[in-house]
Amino acid sequence: MYKNKNFDYDLWTTNDNGIKRYWVRIRATQEVVEVDLETLRFLRTEEKKLNRYRENMLKNNITLRSYDAYDTDYISSVLLLENIDFEEHIISEFLVKNFLDTLTEKQYDVYVCVLKEGEKLTSYAQRKNTTYQNVQNTINGIKKKFKIFFG
Repeated sequence: MYKNKNFDYDLWTTNDNGIKRYWVRIRATQEVVEVDLETLRFLRTEEKKLNRYRENMLKNNITLRSYDAYDTDYISSVLLLENIDFEEHIISEFLVKNFLDTLTEKQYDVYVCVLKEGEKLTSYAQRKNTTYQNVQNTINGIKKKFKIFFG
């Protein structure tokens, strides 16, 4: 049986009369489920990916934050609980939504594609069949509205 203390499940295989069977146990509920090989490989790959990410963070002295790290088995100097003021978070989300409602359709599209998702201005301009300068002017318009709204 494969037990990795950093994950919420255990993985193992059995061999019943020459037939391989693959199992997963959910630690929180102790529920045992038989899965196919593809699912087992996917879960194992995700474990490896997260382990590499965690090791890289440790090497670079970066602190990981997790809300799932409340059980004492999982708490370490790497996993910390983060305090969030939910009221402030909700108000911020509300303000951002209200600001986005003030944007024109074109400005909103530029905001989502270029400013939020990081599409390059040139590729956005080509895709929308407009000029780079036109996209830049739209971004400047968004910035002016932002200053007025939040200023």
